[in-house]
Amino acid sequence: MKFINYILFSSLVVLSNQMSAAETPDQVQAPLPQLQLMLAGGGLTVCSSMNQAHCKPGTVFAPWAKTSHRYEISHQSLARLIQQAAIRDLEASTRQELLLRLSSQAPTVLSQKALLELIDGLTESLEDKAYYALLDTLEQRQRTESGELVREQVQLDAGRDSHGSDIFRDFVSQSAKNSGQKTPRIAVVTASARDPFEAAEFYVQTLSQAGADVIWLPIDGAWQQATQARRCDILNLLGSQHNGYFDRMRVYPKLTEQQTAVCHEPGSLYSELEAIDGLFLSGGDQTLTLAAWLNADGTPSQALSILRSRFNAGNLVVGGTSAGTAVMASRAMITGGTSMGAIRYGISSQAPVSERCESRSCQHKFPAETLTFRSAGGLGLYPFGIVDTHFSERQRQLRLVLLQDASRSGLALGVDENTALWLSNDGHYGEIIGAAGVWFSEPQGKAGTIWQHRIHYLPAQSKLHLTELKLIEVDVPVWTSGKCPNSATNSTGWLISPKYELNTDKHTTCDSRGYYRSLLLNTSG
Repeated sequence: MKFINYILFSSLVVLSNQMSAAETPDQVQAPLPQLQLMLAGGGLTVCSSMNQAHCKPGTVFAPWAKTSHRYEISHQSLARLIQQAAIRDLEASTRQELLLRLSSQAPTVLSQKALLELIDGLTESLEDKAYYALLDTLEQRQRTESGELVREQVQLDAGRDSHGSDIFRDFVSQSAKNSGQKTPRIAVVTASARDPFEAAEFYVQTLSQAGADVIWLPIDGAWQQATQARRCDILNLLGSQHNGYFDRMRVYPKLTEQQTAVCHEPGSLYSELEAIDGLFLSGGDQTLTLAAWLNADGTPSQALSILRSRFNAGNLVVGGTSAGTAVMASRAMITGGTSMGAIRYGISSQAPVSERCESRSCQHKFPAETLTFRSAGGLGLYPFGIVDTHFSERQRQLRLVLLQDASRSGLALGVDENTALWLSNDGHYGEIIGAAGVWFSEPQGKAGTIWQHRIHYLPAQSKLHLTELKLIEVDVPVWTSGKCPNSATNSTGWLISPKYELNTDKHTTCDSRGYYRSLLLNTSG
């Protein structure tokens, strides 16, 4: 694809395409900075036995491949269930009705859908701890006919859409380039997931097949609490209290044993963090991710100090997807809510409501769709402000700019699914890869009651220079002519309130595929 070519001076600020006859490209063009931070927008399309919709037709999996969650209802599983404190704490009538319905089907094995249909009507009265205790405790420990434990199988080369696998391969490639290692050593942290043990197999296999030597680091919020308190004996209890997972020793014995061992010897985890070439953070819940890296008082843990030190020194490539990207924010970190929720209910600097409240009635001081954020930010590896994900797909533009205004943050980013933005460790140089694009909001200040923003939506293959407050394009794919949207009633599909006005000016250019540069967005109220 042809590009608009600019000459990039060593300052990476002044762009020019004019050189004197005495100058050569080698004399003028500075080397591009090393890419160290990968921000993926989630929805990465990778073929696996648990995500066969992403696989090419005819893909065959091994006999040991896990294809679904199954739930066993038996006298043994119900005996385990009634021992869970979260179940014992239910109102007596709810507990009795729940056990009556379950025991009426024993013995049997059900899909998750069938299990929830069996207890239909009761899930409304189950708080998160009871709900997840039910699922985790009844989860069947699946085995093959030969007795081998089943586990998810990844087939990286069998995907219908290569963009997801290409993003993982690129992460491995950049880790190798940065470290000089042909086969880089990459650590995976799955603390974003409610059940970090379940997610481990997918990421380890994916990055291994992409060409890395991969390890799983069993760090999560419960691990941090247990390590600091020197109470590894109650690690499983802390897992249920802080992360919401139960009975994992039965389903994932090797992984839980590994977590316990590293709890007793945390120095082994710190040594791994000092030695790895890349660190990848999974998707899930960015609040859970952050808890894995902070002390109980909210200060940086020893693990986070190592991570930041190596990243800032240029010795570690860090990446994440979905929540693993959102947690990279500085100044303010989005923790929940929707664009419509931000309009209707405002912005709240406090812990988010459970995601389950979006589909059921919950008694809480604010609605589940309310835009919530952590004012102290996340890991801070993206230095300028807020990062959001699943962006165009979930129409998150307004929740991003409203939080940008409220938190006085700098350049805000929104990354589409199956897409990634690579940045240098100082945040000033970037490249976009993947299926779609990245949305940038430059804060323009406030005029009266109106907040002003300059908006850019740029596609894969763009190469960019960023400052704290604005974006400067270096190389952008040649655009085909297109009509720019010019009002809040246009067909762009994401401006959902007359309080928000989208306009063009003399700097605005648009592409027929839907990309644009230098649109003006005004927000009021």
